[in-house]
Amino acid sequence: MSFLGNLKDLFFLFRAGKRLRTKAVIHLHSGGFDKFYKRLFFVNKILNRYFLSKIGKGIVLSKSLIKNFSMILPENKIEIVPNFYDNNLLLDLNNIKSFYITPFFINII
Repeated sequence: MSFLGNLKDLFFLFRAGKRLRTKAVIHLHSGGFDKFYKRLFFVNKILNRYFLSKIGKGIVLSKSLIKNFSMILPENKIEIVPNFYDNNLLLDLNNIKSFYITPFFINII
């Protein structure tokens, strides 16, 4: 997380307006927002708290990452969406080989 990246995100939340902001969902691709937030200047903390507390939901990938948003969002606005994959989504080697033997083309006009 970078200072300028954070300002960019806050700018987009500002431009979205109150109505869209309450429907916004945020997700950080790395942990450590809590540490980043603690290092911010006072004015930046106020801006982050104001804009991020108005969003609809915050998504984290595990229970241990709830702390990233807990200083800004109430727990009922934090959702855990675990990383996973389903074995049923995997293709076997024969399906992959057949795709490359008889490829199909998509024309975009």
